[in-house]
Amino acid sequence: MHLRSVLLSALAAALVAAGCSRVPPNAASEGQKALRAGDYERAIELLRAAGRAHPKEAAVFYNLGTANFRANHNRAAEEAFDRAVELSRDTDDWAPLVARAETRRRRGDLDGAVNDYQAALGKANRVAGLVAGLAACEMDRGNSGTALALLEEALTTDPGDPVALYNAGVLRASGRLSGRSASEEHTAAARLLQVFLVSPRARAFEPQRADAIRRLGELSARRPPELQEKIDRLLMEAARAQSPAFAYDKARQAYDLDRSNSAALSRMERFARKKGDLRLAANIAECGRFIFPGDKRFE
Repeated sequence: MHLRSVLLSALAAALVAAGCSRVPPNAASEGQKALRAGDYERAIELLRAAGRAHPKEAAVFYNLGTANFRANHNRAAEEAFDRAVELSRDTDDWAPLVARAETRRRRGDLDGAVNDYQAALGKANRVAGLVAGLAACEMDRGNSGTALALLEEALTTDPGDPVALYNAGVLRASGRLSGRSASEEHTAAARLLQVFLVSPRARAFEPQRADAIRRLGELSARRPPELQEKIDRLLMEAARAQSPAFAYDKARQAYDLDRSNSAALSRMERFARKKGDLRLAANIAECGRFIFPGDKRFE
């Protein structure tokens, strides 16, 4: 999700609603510091005071909404984002719309979330991450075909977008796409989840990374029989090969058919060592330890 860093100048002292107390000096910047530190209740207190003193500062209400969102105060978050959206209506700033969309999505207001994403895309000219966010809302609404089309659009624009990679992998693994080959969907789902996992851009998505590892394990356990036959045939050819390079290529083909297949990745490591490419073998082992935690073949 897009999170904007906003540094505000010091705010003048102003009376709070109680009457005689005054807004703390630098309430907006101190509130942002508390937000960054994870002290959400303190951030809310400071940013509320800043909002009373400066009711036309969109950034203050955006940060106030973010603090409430992270503290799971969803109604208060939406109210703050409402104000930020209103104050930024005539600008090209789409961040408040996306923040409100995700708040509405959390609250189950999927129609409202879709409307906000569409409004944000009107400002952002089809930014891949926003298209992927809209697709996630359509997934929640049960519109799998629409969601897949949006995710494919996002990945065409930005093949490395982590939100699109993860959601496309989840959708293809779900079995909700009718009229598609089970083997092809299995191959696509495993590839998308594996690419998501190894992407440096996915490091900020720890819950999704853990879920992707779990889903890869599930895919491996329910591999379609016809796909397993193809993999077995390729690995048998690799085992019989005289050339380590040829064997490596066959193992790589087997892994490309199903990147939830730790056996094929392990064979790739072994044949990479046999052909003398130790750096490649080490990289494969590192990938295996990350994607298949606990698999002793990569220790």
